[in-house]
Amino acid sequence: TGRWEQQGQLNRLKADSLAIQGHITDRLLSHREALQALRRLIEIDPGMSPEHFARYTLSTLQDNPDISALSFSRRVSAGQRSSFEHEMARRLDQPDFRITERNGEGVLVPAAERPFHVPVTHIVPRSGNVPALGFDLNSETIRREALTLAMEGQTPVSLTAPIQLVQDGAERRAVLMMAPVHQHEGTLGATGDRLLGVAGGIIRVETLLETSIRTHLPAGLSLELYDTRGGLLARHHRMEAEKNDRIAWQGDFPVGQRTWTLKVYAEDAYLEQNRLWVAWAVGVVGLLFASLLQTLMLGMSGRAAIIQRKVEEQTADIAAKNQELALIKISTDRSADGTYWMDTHGRI
Repeated sequence: TGRWEQQGQLNRLKADSLAIQGHITDRLLSHREALQALRRLIEIDPGMSPEHFARYTLSTLQDNPDISALSFSRRVSAGQRSSFEHEMARRLDQPDFRITERNGEGVLVPAAERPFHVPVTHIVPRSGNVPALGFDLNSETIRREALTLAMEGQTPVSLTAPIQLVQDGAERRAVLMMAPVHQHEGTLGATGDRLLGVAGGIIRVETLLETSIRTHLPAGLSLELYDTRGGLLARHHRMEAEKNDRIAWQGDFPVGQRTWTLKVYAEDAYLEQNRLWVAWAVGVVGLLFASLLQTLMLGMSGRAAIIQRKVEEQTADIAAKNQELALIKISTDRSADGTYWMDTHGRI
């Protein structure tokens, strides 16, 4: 019964874990739809001003607190770099605007020459994200991997491994979601290249996890979310004891071209809350059965003892009478005279 109860707890833990995984997936799907809407908006109006970009994306940021920023990064060939930097310096009123990358010390420096660059040209909210303007997505390995998939059309929306944001001084767990933006046939340039750039959304994974489980997390569960190739993404609640002492469930699910892993640990509060009464019932019934069986056995053994005691008493009485008769026989056989014996009751 104990093993059956433990299996029932594991089944309930699996059901709760799959439900949590479903909420995370639904949240990511809503972000994907929001990014696709932004992509279509940019394709309709590729020359929109930063003010219009901010106005169109404001509601999306307000409704999705786990999206910390939305951006558009334009594809710029090596020959277009100089004119692009001058144009952006004028539009942003930043005379020193340059396409940048991060060097080995993590400092932003002018980007090295490449066949093409994908610098950030629009980003909201503007406050706190100004250092990201001009950052070349093609300059960093993790971003380049997702960027290549998006540009080649291998997936509608691509996702990076955990990244360090340019606007952060320290590493924070975030992922960048990208969707390719294409030009309409009538607006193609001389090169005939339809790819205009990529729309991007920065997702804070810890906030994503908290938002997904805000009203769906049973008490006593601790969560860890991993990228199978990029390490830990987010954690909810720290374990009060070693994980090895806890019941756990683990499951993988696809996120774009990547795979995330959800690990769920059950603490004592969860196990007590989901404990069945069958084990207690079996224990009580077993105790009652044992008590009845013990009473029956005591009754049977007591009756046998009484019978044994009576048999012993009768045996002793017969033995005493036999001994008495033997004495009488011995006495009469050895006597030369006739004798008779009489008890106190007058019996000869």
